[in-house]
Amino acid sequence: AEGDSEKYKSDEMQTLRNLADLHAATNRQTDAEREYGEVLALYRGLAKMSPEKYEAEVAATLNCLGVLHADMNRYGEAEHEYDQALAICRGLMDVCAEKYEADMAKVLNNLAALHAETSHDDMAAQEFEKAVKIYRRLTNLCPDKYGSYAEGVQNNFVKLRLGVVCDDERNQNHDLVGQKMSFVVWRR
Repeated sequence: AEGDSEKYKSDEMQTLRNLADLHAATNRQTDAEREYGEVLALYRGLAKMSPEKYEAEVAATLNCLGVLHADMNRYGEAEHEYDQALAICRGLMDVCAEKYEADMAKVLNNLAALHAETSHDDMAAQEFEKAVKIYRRLTNLCPDKYGSYAEGVQNNFVKLRLGVVCDDERNQNHDLVGQKMSFVVWRR
């Protein structure tokens, strides 16, 4: 009966996170933030009792909050959430790298996009490079599953480099004034 209760709670949290994703995608950011916060608190509670089972969900929820807060221009909060998610991913990779590499690459990509958005281009470049390296390796193992992710991160990296070129050209009074790069990020 206790296992059923835990399974029910896990399903409930997944449903609430799906609802938060929907609210985030439809610009109901306050609702999404509240729901992600609830899910995060619940997963953190479960992770204290069973970290091997729920730490990845804590990291995934922190990543979702990071994307939401970046969309809301709350960059400091987003960066903190991505950093927490990365720390968890690193710990999980120590246990089973193959299982959590994609999660690590996803958070690295999102953090890099945040750093690019906030003009920390050197940091963004390093993070995009790490994410590209992971996704290329995963794509070699399973192209259908990871190929589009590898391509998305590679495109982000190219956009970052083009953005740096555009900034240099803007300084030379070319017609690129006001152009803004957008980057692909993934909630899950």
